[in-house]
Amino acid sequence: MRGKPSSAPLNTTLAHRTVRHRLCARSELRVLAEMPSSLATALSGRPLVSSNGGTSYVQSAISNEATSGFSRIWGLSLAEKPTATNVVVMATNKGIYKSTDNGANFARVTATGLVVNQLTGLAYNGSNLFAGDRIGNYFCSTNDGTSWTTKGAIVEAINDVLVVGSTLYLLTDGAGVLSMSATCP
Repeated sequence: MRGKPSSAPLNTTLAHRTVRHRLCARSELRVLAEMPSSLATALSGRPLVSSNGGTSYVQSAISNEATSGFSRIWGLSLAEKPTATNVVVMATNKGIYKSTDNGANFARVTATGLVVNQLTGLAYNGSNLFAGDRIGNYFCSTNDGTSWTTKGAIVEAINDVLVVGSTLYLLTDGAGVLSMSATCP
Protein backbone atom coordinates (compact mmCIF):
# COMPACT_ATOMS: atom_id res chain seq x y z
CA MET A 1 0.00 0.00 0.00
CA ARG A 2 1.56 3.32 -1.06
CA GLY A 3 2.38 5.84 1.65
CA LYS A 4 1.55 3.52 4.55
CA PRO A 5 4.61 2.67 6.61
CA SER A 6 5.17 -0.79 7.99
CA SER A 7 6.55 -1.35 11.44
CA ALA A 8 9.10 -3.97 10.36
CA PRO A 9 12.08 -4.09 12.71
CA LEU A 10 15.28 -2.47 11.56
CA ASN A 11 17.80 -5.29 11.23
CA THR A 12 20.20 -3.71 8.75
CA THR A 13 23.59 -2.35 9.75
CA LEU A 14 23.52 1.40 9.23
CA ALA A 15 27.26 1.96 9.61
CA HIS A 16 27.51 4.36 6.66
CA ARG A 17 25.34 6.89 8.51
CA THR A 18 27.96 7.85 11.09
CA VAL A 19 27.51 11.01 13.11
CA ARG A 20 30.57 12.14 15.04
CA HIS A 21 30.91 14.93 17.55
CA ARG A 22 34.06 16.99 18.03
CA LEU A 23 34.97 20.06 19.98
CA CYS A 24 36.29 22.68 17.57
CA ALA A 25 37.00 26.35 18.31
CA ARG A 26 34.75 26.43 21.39
CA SER A 27 31.66 25.18 19.57
CA GLU A 28 30.36 21.68 19.10
CA LEU A 29 30.74 20.39 15.57
CA ARG A 30 28.41 17.81 14.10
CA VAL A 31 29.68 15.96 11.04
CA LEU A 32 26.68 15.55 8.76
CA ALA A 33 28.15 13.91 5.69
CA GLU A 34 31.21 11.85 4.91
CA MET A 35 32.05 12.84 1.34
CA PRO A 36 35.29 13.54 -0.52
CA SER A 37 35.23 16.79 1.45
CA SER A 38 33.69 16.25 4.89
CA LEU A 39 30.77 18.58 5.61
CA ALA A 40 29.77 19.66 9.09
CA THR A 41 27.73 22.26 10.88
CA ALA A 42 28.74 24.25 13.89
CA LEU A 43 25.72 24.39 16.15
CA SER A 44 26.09 28.16 16.29
CA GLY A 45 26.35 28.94 12.60
CA ARG A 46 26.80 28.09 8.94
CA PRO A 47 28.00 24.81 7.44
CA LEU A 48 31.71 24.07 7.41
CA VAL A 49 33.64 22.03 4.85
CA SER A 50 36.92 20.17 5.29
CA SER A 51 39.20 19.01 2.48
CA ASN A 52 41.65 17.25 4.82
CA GLY A 53 39.52 14.68 6.63
CA GLY A 54 38.38 16.98 9.42
CA THR A 55 41.73 18.38 10.55
CA SER A 56 40.53 21.88 9.71
CA TYR A 57 37.29 23.40 8.43
CA VAL A 58 36.40 26.44 6.30
CA GLN A 59 32.98 28.09 6.43
CA SER A 60 30.80 27.39 3.37
CA ALA A 61 29.53 30.38 1.44
CA ILE A 62 25.75 30.82 1.33
CA SER A 63 24.04 32.95 -1.30
CA ASN A 64 20.36 33.93 -1.24
CA GLU A 65 20.39 33.40 2.51
CA ALA A 66 17.03 33.74 4.22
CA THR A 67 17.17 36.88 6.33
CA SER A 68 13.79 36.79 8.02
CA GLY A 69 13.94 36.72 11.80
CA PHE A 70 16.92 37.11 14.05
CA SER A 71 18.13 33.53 14.37
CA ARG A 72 21.23 32.31 12.60
CA ILE A 73 21.09 29.69 9.90
CA TRP A 74 21.93 26.19 11.11
CA GLY A 75 21.95 22.88 9.29
CA LEU A 76 19.54 20.13 10.26
CA SER A 77 20.46 17.49 7.68
CA LEU A 78 22.61 16.99 4.59
CA ALA A 79 22.31 14.54 1.71
CA GLU A 80 24.82 13.87 -1.04
CA LYS A 81 23.35 12.85 -4.40
CA PRO A 82 24.83 9.45 -5.31
CA THR A 83 24.32 9.97 -9.05
CA ALA A 84 26.12 13.36 -8.98
CA THR A 85 28.38 13.45 -5.92
CA ASN A 86 29.16 17.16 -6.25
CA VAL A 87 25.47 17.89 -5.43
CA VAL A 88 24.61 18.29 -1.74
CA VAL A 89 21.21 19.35 -0.41
CA MET A 90 20.96 20.83 3.10
CA ALA A 91 17.85 21.26 5.25
CA THR A 92 18.17 24.25 7.60
CA ASN A 93 16.07 26.20 10.07
CA LYS A 94 15.57 28.73 7.24
CA GLY A 95 14.67 26.40 4.35
CA ILE A 96 16.48 24.23 1.83
CA TYR A 97 19.89 24.99 0.31
CA LYS A 98 21.76 23.26 -2.50
CA SER A 99 25.45 23.02 -3.35
CA THR A 100 26.84 21.90 -6.70
CA ASP A 101 30.51 22.05 -5.59
CA ASN A 102 30.74 19.52 -2.73
CA GLY A 103 29.51 21.99 -0.12
CA ALA A 104 31.87 24.90 -0.69
CA ASN A 105 28.93 27.14 -1.70
CA PHE A 106 25.20 26.81 -1.01
CA ALA A 107 22.26 28.66 -2.57
CA ARG A 108 18.71 28.74 -1.25
CA VAL A 109 16.17 26.62 -3.13
CA THR A 110 12.63 27.94 -3.57
CA ALA A 111 10.85 24.73 -2.64
CA THR A 112 7.21 23.95 -3.43
CA GLY A 113 4.94 21.24 -2.04
CA LEU A 114 6.16 21.27 1.57
CA VAL A 115 3.95 21.81 4.60
CA VAL A 116 6.81 23.45 6.53
CA ASN A 117 10.24 24.61 5.36
CA GLN A 118 12.15 22.94 8.21
CA LEU A 119 12.92 19.36 7.25
CA THR A 120 14.48 17.11 9.88
CA GLY A 121 16.04 14.51 7.61
CA LEU A 122 17.20 14.11 4.01
CA ALA A 123 18.31 10.98 2.14
CA TYR A 124 18.78 10.07 -1.52
CA ASN A 125 17.86 6.86 -3.29
CA GLY A 126 19.47 7.25 -6.71
CA SER A 127 18.21 10.61 -7.94
CA ASN A 128 15.13 10.64 -5.66
CA LEU A 129 15.46 12.77 -2.51
CA PHE A 130 13.39 11.87 0.58
CA ALA A 131 12.64 14.05 3.61
CA GLY A 132 10.63 14.17 6.81
CA ASP A 133 9.44 16.92 9.13
CA ARG A 134 8.59 17.39 12.82
CA ILE A 135 4.87 17.32 12.03
CA GLY A 136 5.10 13.73 10.72
CA ASN A 137 4.91 14.34 6.97
CA TYR A 138 7.32 12.60 4.62
CA PHE A 139 8.07 13.70 1.09
CA CYS A 140 10.03 12.90 -2.05
CA SER A 141 11.61 15.08 -4.73
CA THR A 142 12.95 14.16 -8.15
CA ASN A 143 14.72 17.52 -8.71
CA ASP A 144 17.03 17.94 -5.69
CA GLY A 145 14.47 19.63 -3.45
CA THR A 146 12.90 22.21 -5.76
CA SER A 147 9.47 20.53 -5.79
CA TRP A 148 8.15 17.94 -3.35
CA THR A 149 5.41 15.32 -3.39
CA THR A 150 3.86 14.19 -0.11
CA LYS A 151 4.32 10.43 0.30
CA GLY A 152 2.29 10.26 3.50
CA ALA A 153 1.96 11.35 7.11
CA ILE A 154 2.15 9.77 10.53
CA VAL A 155 1.06 11.12 13.92
CA GLU A 156 4.58 11.18 15.39
CA ALA A 157 7.39 13.58 14.53
CA ILE A 158 10.03 12.34 12.09
CA ASN A 159 13.53 12.95 13.43
CA ASP A 160 15.46 11.63 10.44
CA VAL A 161 15.11 9.60 7.25
CA LEU A 162 17.47 6.98 5.91
CA VAL A 163 17.60 4.94 2.72
CA VAL A 164 19.25 1.52 2.73
CA GLY A 165 19.01 -0.33 -0.56
CA SER A 166 15.47 0.24 -1.78
CA THR A 167 13.97 0.79 1.68
CA LEU A 168 13.13 4.16 3.21
CA TYR A 169 13.34 4.29 7.02
CA LEU A 170 11.57 6.96 9.07
CA LEU A 171 13.24 7.47 12.44
CA THR A 172 10.40 8.78 14.58
CA ASP A 173 9.79 10.37 17.94
CA GLY A 174 7.54 7.79 19.58
CA ALA A 175 6.75 5.25 16.85
CA GLY A 176 10.19 3.70 16.51
CA VAL A 177 11.61 3.06 13.05
CA LEU A 178 9.11 2.69 10.22
CA SER A 179 10.01 1.29 6.81
CA MET A 180 8.57 1.44 3.30
CA SER A 181 9.65 1.30 -0.33
CA ALA A 182 11.98 4.13 -1.35
CA THR A 183 10.11 5.04 -4.50
CA CYS A 184 8.97 8.48 -5.54
CA PRO A 185 5.48 8.52 -7.03
